[in-house]
Amino acid sequence: MDWKLFAQLAVTVLVAAAGWVAVHHLNATRDAKNKRSDLRLKHLIDVYRKLDKRFGTPINSQEAVDEICEAVSDLQLFGDPMQVAAAQKVAQSLQGNHSGSIDVHALMQELRTAIRSELRLQPTSHPAVRLVLTYHSPSGVLARSDDDT
Repeated sequence: MDWKLFAQLAVTVLVAAAGWVAVHHLNATRDAKNKRSDLRLKHLIDVYRKLDKRFGTPINSQEAVDEICEAVSDLQLFGDPMQVAAAQKVAQSLQGNHSGSIDVHALMQELRTAIRSELRLQPTSHPAVRLVLTYHSPSGVLARSDDDT
C-alpha cells in the first residue's frame, strides 16, 4: 500500500468533512435567524392590525379589551426596546382609562416603520390613513377616513 496516496486521500476526506460541517453549521444558523425574523415580523404585523382595529373605536366588549391586552403583551415580547417602551406607556395609560381615548399614534408609526424596514420596503413620508367602514343601512356603506393612526 502506498502511504503517500493514503495520506493524500485522508487529508482530502478530512477537508471535505470539515467543509461539510462548517457549511451545515452556517446554514443552520442562517435558517434559525430567518425563522426568528419571520416569527417576529408575523407578530408585529398582528399587533399592528389589532391596535389599528381597536383604537379609534369604543372599547365596549371584553373581546376588545382582551385583544388590546394581547397586542400589548405580544409587543413587549417581540418588540425592540423602543417598541417595548411605547407598549408599556400605552399599557400604563390604559390602566385607568377604558374609554378607548388613548393616543397610540406614535406606537403605530413605530410599528409601521419597523415592519416596512423588516420587509425591506422603502420608507414613506405619507402618514397611515385609517379607513373605518360603518354599516349604515341595507342600501349601502358609509366610509369615513380617519388620519389619527
